[in-house]
Amino acid sequence: MQNSYRRGFDKIKTFVKQNLALIIIIACVIAITTIVIVAATGGNEIPVVIDDNPSDDPTGVDDPTIKPGANVDNTLKFFVTPVANYTGIGMDYTNDSDNMFVFNGTLDMWMSHRAIDFLAEEGTQVRAMRSGTVTEVGFTYGYGNYIIIDHGDGILATYASLSEPMVTAGQTVAKGAIIAEVSTSAAYEFEDGPHLHLSMQVNGVTVNPWDYITTD
Repeated sequence: MQNSYRRGFDKIKTFVKQNLALIIIIACVIAITTIVIVAATGGNEIPVVIDDNPSDDPTGVDDPTIKPGANVDNTLKFFVTPVANYTGIGMDYTNDSDNMFVFNGTLDMWMSHRAIDFLAEEGTQVRAMRSGTVTEVGFTYGYGNYIIIDHGDGILATYASLSEPMVTAGQTVAKGAIIAEVSTSAAYEFEDGPHLHLSMQVNGVTVNPWDYITTD
């Protein structure tokens, strides 16, 4: 019996010696495959896109991808919806790095749109999504009247396509405070009718506002 075990052990030993290189290669392939799988599945960060900074866009977010609430940590959702009684979403947020676009009827072209357009009746109130400080109030041809609010934590929100702003630069606003009304002042999106064109940046990087907005 001992001889039988010994012969079996000798066969294994011989096989390992003859195929050592092959065994090492197989072990390396398994190790590399494991690392790739772990790297691909480990990480669930909020998708962000770097801005093209077009000259007519006061926020640097000229361009509409991620559907509301997709793969988002709900603990981030601490902003109130800027238009309480909006009737729908016009051009939604898209990320042009993923080659996803929306059709802009005013410009008659498919394009990326790193903002959310909240459709509403003319004169519907726009409110501050969170308390903050108004850093800029202005007008551009493409995006109409706009207000930029520093909401803290490195977050800047730009509210555009507005009627005459009801706040001034330097003013502190509370969460839910009325800052303007929706309008058709954004020439680039005139065909969409009255709406709020909302974009957000975190530490200078454009992000999807849906990742932060609660639905109420």
